[in-house]
Amino acid sequence: MDKPTAAKQKSDFDKKQDEAFAEINQIFGTNLRLARKEMRLTTEALSKFVNMSTAYVGLIERGERTPSFQSLYRICTFFGRSIDSMLIPPHTAGQPPAEAKNQLTRRREVIANMIKTFDQRGLDYIINSIKSLKALGGFDQIDDNSEDEAV
Repeated sequence: MDKPTAAKQKSDFDKKQDEAFAEINQIFGTNLRLARKEMRLTTEALSKFVNMSTAYVGLIERGERTPSFQSLYRICTFFGRSIDSMLIPPHTAGQPPAEAKNQLTRRREVIANMIKTFDQRGLDYIINSIKSLKALGGFDQIDDNSEDEAV
């Protein structure tokens, strides 16, 4: 069998990275919608408070846009929440242990692959994922002597 080419590997990596960012966009969007509804705000009202268009807020809530750091900061500051807290899946706390563990394992795999590239986008994702894993207790499941956890 032929070895995959570097271009093919990069393409596969980029696809996985895009999937990871799509998941992050969905998580942030869901948390944004929940926070907005908790405060009984319309998208129109929120958009005025955070100085963004209603359409843009809707796109973020649906996970169709990746907000800039400035937008993240405005939104999180308005709700009095940290950025990393808005990146934790809202349903994780109620998940069965096996499903939650699978999600943590998937995140670890994404992190390990991204570390290999060390681009800024990947590093930002890694930092936020580590904070999320810590908040979810994901590090409690890691055996320090386990070789498969090494990066």
